[in-house]
Amino acid sequence: MSRSYAFGVAAAVALLASGGALAQEQGPAIYQQHCAVCHGQQGEGLTGPNLAGNDHLAQTDRMIRQVLNGGQQMPPFASVLNDEQVAAVLTHERNSWGNEFGPVSAEEVAAQRSGRPGAAQGGEEPPPEEPPAEEPAEPPAEQPAEPPEEQPQEPAEPAPAPPEEPEAPPAGQQGGVAGHASADPSAVPRSFQGEYNPVTDERLLQPEDRNWLMYKRTYDLQGYSPLDQVNAENVADLEPVWTFATGVTDGHEAPPIVNDGIMFVTGAFNTLFALDARNGDLIWEYRRELAPDVAPEVCCGMVNRGVALYGDKLYMATLDSHLLAFDAVSGEIVWDTTVADYKQGYAMTVAPLAAEGKVLVGVAGGEYGIRGFVAAYDTETGEEVWRTYMIPEPGEPGSDTWPGDTWRTGGAPIWVTGSYDPELGLTYWGTGNGGPWMGDARPGDNLYVASVVAMDMDTGEIVSHYQYVPNESWDYDEISDQTLVTVERDGQTIQGLIHAGRNGYFYLLDRTNLDFVYAVPYIEGEPKTITGFDEDGRPIIPEERKPGLDKPAEACPVTGGANNWFGLSFSPQTGYAYVPTTEYCMTITGVAVEYQAGQNFTGAEAQRYPPEGMDWTGALQAIDVATGEVVWKREQTMPSRSPVTATAGGLVFGGDIFDREFRAYDASNGEILWRFKTNSSVVGVPVTYEIDGVQYVAVQAGYGGAAANYIPRAAEAFGIPFTPVRGGTVWVFALDQQQQP
Repeated sequence: MSRSYAFGVAAAVALLASGGALAQEQGPAIYQQHCAVCHGQQGEGLTGPNLAGNDHLAQTDRMIRQVLNGGQQMPPFASVLNDEQVAAVLTHERNSWGNEFGPVSAEEVAAQRSGRPGAAQGGEEPPPEEPPAEEPAEPPAEQPAEPPEEQPQEPAEPAPAPPEEPEAPPAGQQGGVAGHASADPSAVPRSFQGEYNPVTDERLLQPEDRNWLMYKRTYDLQGYSPLDQVNAENVADLEPVWTFATGVTDGHEAPPIVNDGIMFVTGAFNTLFALDARNGDLIWEYRRELAPDVAPEVCCGMVNRGVALYGDKLYMATLDSHLLAFDAVSGEIVWDTTVADYKQGYAMTVAPLAAEGKVLVGVAGGEYGIRGFVAAYDTETGEEVWRTYMIPEPGEPGSDTWPGDTWRTGGAPIWVTGSYDPELGLTYWGTGNGGPWMGDARPGDNLYVASVVAMDMDTGEIVSHYQYVPNESWDYDEISDQTLVTVERDGQTIQGLIHAGRNGYFYLLDRTNLDFVYAVPYIEGEPKTITGFDEDGRPIIPEERKPGLDKPAEACPVTGGANNWFGLSFSPQTGYAYVPTTEYCMTITGVAVEYQAGQNFTGAEAQRYPPEGMDWTGALQAIDVATGEVVWKREQTMPSRSPVTATAGGLVFGGDIFDREFRAYDASNGEILWRFKTNSSVVGVPVTYEIDGVQYVAVQAGYGGAAANYIPRAAEAFGIPFTPVRGGTVWVFALDQQQQP
């Protein structure tokens, strides 16, 4: 939000008549500190809904409860803001950006607070955050719709309000599908039947086909399973065998990690469950008590992307920037290490990486002016082994790419797990956006923002790097999978690294030195931010594509990227990378912003829209890694923003947000061979494992996280009704004939 605010004359008179002076003074500042990171600096909507012209703001009592209680993806502020502050920020929102809904008084807030005991812990269900709409009976996911062109476009008629959502199922409630999960609450928790198999370096280097021991199964981040009992010939017989409800909402992105019969899975808000992987029975659970002031410091959803296993322990990073080690069998906390100060804007959503007696994590917070880093900790003691900052301080290599003190708040967060090549002894991590977003506030390349960095696993020393977007100015976090592959190209064998860039390009690099091999666009929208590359692999970005302070620029893709945290899956069987893709563009403009610790430091406004002339915004596509050519592309109306996993059965498993479906695609041609509608949008990493000769496929459903926000955006743009259905659930499937009694 800009520093100047203008109210209509009538609104100003009303404000001054009812404590308006306080609202005019404090409201914009409170909004900037707590709200702009989700709703946009001018209320245009980012990860949260658009507030400009939003009629929900007219419902005074319900909006007060929304701010106090939180809801869906919005954190509660009852313990963060007092009555006067809540009144001030709501008055600001209700009388800005074309809204004329009048003031809110501190007395009205106090009445709602006192009339609802325990409001800070939940209270009444708040109104929907997205514009309400009814879900169509048959959502048009796979057949291209015929939406109106984005510009110009008549606003869609408002849809009727949806019915109240049912309460989330209680924690630990099990689904009982096909008689596999116990429905008796007294049956849980229960101890694991059998001996725990310690996770050694040898097992992590060569995991058994039957297990899924880390984030994308293997250190190379290929997201591929050699299991083939479920294949293209029989996947139509796949059926659910058990479910487990986490009892929390917001995005459920983590893969279920499976080690010889025990499943470890995280939900939103740093919930963690150990389950019997055969039937979903709860063994133990952990629910972190997060302070009320944590949520405002988390940019993009209260999500977590999973755990790491090592020895007899498992490790989870937390939203308040702690790294926890648990006894894998009992769930007892062995050690708790503070990684960073969340009050300075640091958070952790990453799945840790465990190797060689160390557990590695990165930090989020690029929207808050952090200085990103990767840190390694001793798996036994929790003591820090090394810490490597992604922005060099003066005197370090690359420091000359930062003017003045801009390096202190330059961003470069790391919030998706890195890969590891044990033969080279190198670990590869992608870095995020610069801070603030506009590159003209920090002239120079700004190493190592929007880059892939190779570090020595033993010391953390940066050995090599490749910068995907120098002087990054579009919120292009290049944090997703830095996947390691071996490629035969032009008669040579390349030890490669592939990456589906948030910037809309697919890359092949030589991972021995991170030299550029090729990059090809995998989006069609125009105008593209990057138009080509020089002979050294440096991207060519026309001046008119570069936004700046009070300088708008039109660019494709949008801030959320052509791909986001979910990355890709690679099948060594086909040689293809499978890439969920979003086609969306923007006009982005820089606005003035000053750094304040723990507060939003983006300094940008953006209008987002589908590419002109396109009636679809999503696709799953297969790219031949050796050539960079698109082999097949399955287009759909809505953005494709869910992870995928390939298997030796000739399949690619992946979810969908709009349709709430879990699907199996033919890896050779993209045909949908099987689909199943779940309770909520599927945003989790799919996995597959085997127990007693039975192959299972597992995934989490649970709408939320910033990446999912583009579905309601596209639905509104195309005039298609969409109401998110929330609630986290682990879904597990097996072939009908393989189900055990």
